[in-house]
Amino acid sequence: PLADNRGNLKPGQTYRAIGCKMGKEPSEYNVVYEKEENGSIITSKDEVQAGASGGGMFRSGRLYGVAWGSSSDKNGTKGMFVSHHNIIKCLEAAGFKYLTE
Repeated sequence: PLADNRGNLKPGQTYRAIGCKMGKEPSEYNVVYEKEENGSIITSKDEVQAGASGGGMFRSGRLYGVAWGSSSDKNGTKGMFVSHHNIIKCLEAAGFKYLTE
């Protein structure tokens, strides 16, 4: 299920992500929420790797984000996830509003 109330993400909290890193079998890894920026959730600790796009970011069995890539800067590599708010917008636009209620 989707997380409630836009996710209530807190900086420094650890979340579980699932994806097929480098084309391998699905695996779980930890990410640490940093911030939300331009519709994306920015995480640290274990960035999204090639093949993991489309995998989920979870906490307590609730979906908070969907992996779409990574970005590097002077502070290291960050994981990028579609935000909870944008997941809801996409579901509603596709006629699946009932999944968000």
